[in-house]
Amino acid sequence: MTYAEFFSEVKGKFMGVDVSDIHEHLAFQFNIEDEEAGGAFYVEVKDGQLSVEPYEYYDRDAMFVCTPEVLRKISEGEMDPVWAYTTQKLRVEGNIDKALKLKDIIEIKKKEMKEAKKKAAEEKAAAEKKAAEEKAAAEKKAAEEKAAAEKKAAEEKAAAEKKAAEEKAAAEKKAAAEKKVAEEKVAAEKKSADAKASDTKEAEKTSKSK
Repeated sequence: MTYAEFFSEVKGKFMGVDVSDIHEHLAFQFNIEDEEAGGAFYVEVKDGQLSVEPYEYYDRDAMFVCTPEVLRKISEGEMDPVWAYTTQKLRVEGNIDKALKLKDIIEIKKKEMKEAKKKAAEEKAAAEKKAAEEKAAAEKKAAEEKAAAEKKAAEEKAAAEKKAAEEKAAAEKKAAAEKKVAEEKVAAEKKSADAKASDTKEAEKTSKSK
């Protein structure tokens, strides 16, 4: 990793930290000891704003000397700067009281990271809950529409079967009536024919007797 890459990484970690509650001016220079990422930059707190620039700060309050890995862990809240100082992983030159304010900046960043993580988790949970509710609502709607469609189909089938049965019954009734009429006609014609034949026979019998 080059100095420019490491500086960009560190700047990204520090920038955006809310230091509005720090009302004093702070100027820290960081000297990074590394063959590839080595170099100097400064962190300044002024008028409640934090800035990080890739230059030396000659009128600094304190200077910190460490490796890229130590500063990375400190900036991410994984290593306490006071502990790093007491174990000589971090060397400090200048105003120690001012230098201790670095811990305040790190604590602010840790709090913001914790809150951001909590917010992200809450938003994720809310999104998952919303997605689950929408899925459940969609499934319920689909089930209701399916049930309604099946009910409608069953009603239409029942109505069609009823109509067919009524039409069949009406046709059978009509056929039975027509059959009865035909049978009655045949019977009447037979009766008429029989009566005519009987009259003819009687007439012939009377004629012979004369």
